[in-house]
Amino acid sequence: MLLAALLCLLSARDNGASDNAAPALAADYTNSIGMQFNNIPAGRFYMGNCKLSGAACPSGAGADDQADDDETPQHEVRIRRGVRMGVHEVTLGQFKQYIAAAGRDAWR
Repeated sequence: MLLAALLCLLSARDNGASDNAAPALAADYTNSIGMQFNNIPAGRFYMGNCKLSGAACPSGAGADDQADDDETPQHEVRIRRGVRMGVHEVTLGQFKQYIAAAGRDAWR
């Protein structure tokens, strides 16, 4: 999944736009080697959970007493610029095609 995000970020172009004028990405697409990408728009969302019933969740959602420790605390996430993320995990074959196309030696 991390490699898919990395390839996605490498394929996205940085046009130098300011945070306030981030351009919208074109529709979801499939690249030249068949990898499918979805758009993740710029914006904010809440990630995680509130475990303690006495604590107020930033999102206004109710607490979940069964939440695991690694799901807390709930916090706001901000995506400053839209990105594209791979729909599926990157296969070894796709990674090899990417390395060959980029002219890199992946096995150093």
